[in-house]
Amino acid sequence: MKKHTIVFLLFLLQDFVALVHNTYLLYSSSEYDTVNTFYSFLSQDGADPWVFKHPTNDWYYSTKSSQINVVIWRSPYLGTLDIGESKIIWTPNNTTACRNVWAPELHLIQKKWYVYFAATTCNGDNINHRIFVLENENEDPFQGEFQFRGQPTDETNK
Repeated sequence: MKKHTIVFLLFLLQDFVALVHNTYLLYSSSEYDTVNTFYSFLSQDGADPWVFKHPTNDWYYSTKSSQINVVIWRSPYLGTLDIGESKIIWTPNNTTACRNVWAPELHLIQKKWYVYFAATTCNGDNINHRIFVLENENEDPFQGEFQFRGQPTDETNK
């Protein structure tokens, strides 16, 4: 009985060593790095992605940083947002929000669409980066026009 137990334990040890060795080979190979590279289906370029699922039509809407304007996308499927319908909804026009347009967020509030985004003044100085708001009163953000509503602020202007 003792001999069988020892043989059994040796087989377990051998299987464990093989498992550890094969796991090491799997995770240390360059093939693993290639196979498991993350592919973002939401966007292949652009930072600060924002995704919103409409509560009644179940479509997905998104925005992302472009530096030069604000663009919205929509698709009935999350996985096809990057190739979905798109629309440039606002381009800076020498207002207080003039350059370096970052991190737009699309919100549906009481049947109106709002986009909050960061931008700098026309001199591009990052110390002047502030939050700004666009508004569209149409229930469909691809209809109507987004109006520049300015900067929500307080006495600190930060």
